[in-house]
Amino acid sequence: MRYLLGFLFFTIIHNSVYSQVPEVLPSRDSLRSEYVELHKKYFKKFCSRGEEHRFWELYKKYRGDGHYIPSLEDDSIDIETIKKYLPVIEEKIKWLDEQITYLDSLKYVRRKRHVINDYRRRVYRLLEYKYQFEKFRKFRTIGKSKKELRALSKEFSEFLKSVRFLLPFRYPTNFLELRDRYDQLKEVSKKESNDVYFYRKIVEEGALNPEETGSDFHLRGLLGSLFFSLNENRSFINENLRFDLMSVFDFLENSLQRGKVYHLAALKRWKRKTSESLNFYRKLIAKDSLSSKKYLDKKYAAEELKNFVNQNHYKVYKFWSEQSEAMQAIFTLETILFNEVGNFDGPGNPESHDVAKVVKNRLYRTEYNTFLDDDPLKKYILTKESDFKFNSKWLNLMFKKGEFSFTFFYIPGNVKTYCPDMSRAGKNLRKRNIEISLDTLFDKENSFEGIRYFSRSSMTGRIDMASLWRNFYPLPEKPGLEIRNYNNLLRAFKKKQFRYYYTFTDNKKNKYDVLELNSKVYVMQLGTGKFYHYRNPHFFRFFADKI
Repeated sequence: MRYLLGFLFFTIIHNSVYSQVPEVLPSRDSLRSEYVELHKKYFKKFCSRGEEHRFWELYKKYRGDGHYIPSLEDDSIDIETIKKYLPVIEEKIKWLDEQITYLDSLKYVRRKRHVINDYRRRVYRLLEYKYQFEKFRKFRTIGKSKKELRALSKEFSEFLKSVRFLLPFRYPTNFLELRDRYDQLKEVSKKESNDVYFYRKIVEEGALNPEETGSDFHLRGLLGSLFFSLNENRSFINENLRFDLMSVFDFLENSLQRGKVYHLAALKRWKRKTSESLNFYRKLIAKDSLSSKKYLDKKYAAEELKNFVNQNHYKVYKFWSEQSEAMQAIFTLETILFNEVGNFDGPGNPESHDVAKVVKNRLYRTEYNTFLDDDPLKKYILTKESDFKFNSKWLNLMFKKGEFSFTFFYIPGNVKTYCPDMSRAGKNLRKRNIEISLDTLFDKENSFEGIRYFSRSSMTGRIDMASLWRNFYPLPEKPGLEIRNYNNLLRAFKKKQFRYYYTFTDNKKNKYDVLELNSKVYVMQLGTGKFYHYRNPHFFRFFADKI
């Protein structure tokens, strides 16, 4: 039933961020019931004829053998860029041969992991030096900390030489700089952005697992970035370095535990795939008929996949744009939460709530809620309905080009926008996200300024996008849900059975210590002694506009 009163909003301004909250809404229960029934019809209408199976068929064709082929504005192959980087691929094969030879000469691989515990203990000492200085102003710890940092940097670098077969090609590579250059060029020059991106495809790669479904590049990329952060001149260990080092230690232990035979096979798979790429590119620039056919097949497969995804997104947009604005809002919010946060949240789901608030803050910002003329979905829909009205701001901000990666045609997550997960886990997650969506719609305070977010832990080499988002500033860190019964934590703290990480100040100027107690991380408010769950800023970090 459509609401006669519609979905009415009034505008409030808070710190230059426009947001709107419902003035008149039906009851929470009626909204929930209507959405659940509507969602069932939606699923039956759009995902009952094998659409998901068809997507994976097309996606497999599109992926092909995995060779990236740079193209120019006229869709012709960027031969010059390929020619430029053939010597780098040849260098990579030679480098892989060297790693294979070196690894084959090693007598022991698993034993190398035993020194990692010593590096962990050194990080703990560095944290203690920081704690002693920050809490008790013990200035003598400055010299001790600097000395320990230099020693750790030097000795860990020597250790990495002994496991060089786990390092990335052309170690060290500044992945942040490469990302920055690409972001600056991609909207300016196709040719120049091809140059950067093709090079990135060569160096941002790792050894394939036995099933060839993934690689170990997350470890290799992180090791590459650590070179730069370990060699920065600082007095005390910062949180990014602590988090990255502890992650690397875990990764290295697990990787080395697999042993010599595993890694030899992985390097050989990597070399084989790289050699295949080199041969493919050589034939492609020589205009070999088979390679040219592969290019045309990949180009056709990309268009076929793109059309399939656009067609389904068009149907989704049309279906939901014909519903009440409240239904559009819930669909948009719960779909974004499903794909952007998933089950990766803490008690009380603070990350999901803040992501939903970011979406709401974007709702009345033209740059987020309006399609541009070159938007792929808009262009596609207008070929079907030339007079189509793109008047759903909620749907616009989800499907707008470049805003949410799960809607990209080449990202598998897009299938969940028209074929939602109806497994038990999927239904439970959707049920939770519907409640968070309703919380967001009924929230009239809107004191949250966030307009963007990213997860550093999921970025190549753990790069920090804060330095690239020059028109935005990071919002203060916040604690998670308050822990009501924290007597055991307080006892451990009073007995000094904790490890100090760092101190942060929230948006209300309250200060907190981040502590490890009983092998878990918590937040303790200074002055009150209250404990809270920890919201890891490496997983979600939120940003507001610079004024």
